[in-house]
Amino acid sequence: MSRLRMSQLVNANRSVEALKQLFDTGPKQPRLPLPPPFDPMTLSLMQQAAMMQMHESHFSRTVVRRLLEDAQDKPQLSDYKALVNLGFARKGAAEKWHKLTAGGSVIARELEKRLCQQLDIHAMLGPFGSGQYVSFSCPCGWRTSVKNSHTAPSNARASWHRHHATAEGMQKLVVALKPPAVNSAPLKRSEAS
Repeated sequence: MSRLRMSQLVNANRSVEALKQLFDTGPKQPRLPLPPPFDPMTLSLMQQAAMMQMHESHFSRTVVRRLLEDAQDKPQLSDYKALVNLGFARKGAAEKWHKLTAGGSVIARELEKRLCQQLDIHAMLGPFGSGQYVSFSCPCGWRTSVKNSHTAPSNARASWHRHHATAEGMQKLVVALKPPAVNSAPLKRSEAS
């Protein structure tokens, strides 16, 4: 066993002190609370349509078409500018079209998912992956993972049919739970008796 010299002890102590200073953050300063996550459903109908037009996905055109079914207009420049002011889109001086920012893409994916749920747009997409398990998804947010084999699509389809039936059942349940419209017309004398 070798003896430690005094200079080695001093150097080791300096190293320990240097590491403490490096990793010691000192007294914790209070952090500002994070802002609540942005709810894309608070955007106006035309701003939602504008965001979906910029979002490139399998179902963005279907969502835009369903959003604008009852509208008499389409998104205007002011709708795109509102998205730029929120930080969800940008347009360079040399660019012809607006594009989504990274944060805007995240919001657009969430908006697409919520609108697909609201507008009852469902389709099974997949298989994704090539390992032992493959995944399938629906634009409304449903996902499943099944063992990769020749029966993978049919196994996923069974789960998807349960999901789709549940979504249809929920739509019927919401309609069934709505109170009937009350006829506010006064009763005639013949109906009252």
